Amino acid sequence: MVSRIRCIARDEGLRDDVLRLVYAEADAGLAELNLQKTQVMQQLARDHGEINRLAVAARPTSATSQRMAELIERITKAEVELGRIDLQIEEVKRHQVDRASLSAAFEDFDNIWGSLKPHEQINLLSLLVCQVEYDPKSSSIAISFHPAAIVELTENNHGDAA
Repeated sequence: MVSRIRCIARDEGLRDDVLRLVYAEADAGLAELNLQKTQVMQQLARDHGEINRLAVAARPTSATSQRMAELIERITKAEVELGRIDLQIEEVKRHQVDRASLSAAFEDFDNIWGSLKPHEQINLLSLLVCQVEYDPKSSSIAISFHPAAIVELTENNHGDAA
């Protein structure tokens, strides 16, 4: 399995595949967050519009005041949610991996691997390896990796370098 991980470091096609998966995952996450942001902003616009209409009402009542208080509370919660979404978007963007980061992580694989204790090597392999299949007919082994774990490996390597 370790030799398969080394192959990723040397195989440009595999690196490209890993990068495509990483970018697709990040793009999907950003798309979902941007959709959430749009929905919250639309709700905020509706709530602000309703407050404006209530504020210029000819004869405000206690029900009008109560509705405005509800809207203000909802707007406050929505603005907090909008801030949370913006932080998540920035977090996704900050953790995007580029070709140079991926290459640097895998080029230093042998040094990193050699410095790990046996139990750390086992933990690393369990994080990276998704599935191992043995075909007795052809006496072959197929190993599949977790794409997100490859991203995590590159992020952790950069964090250690910083």
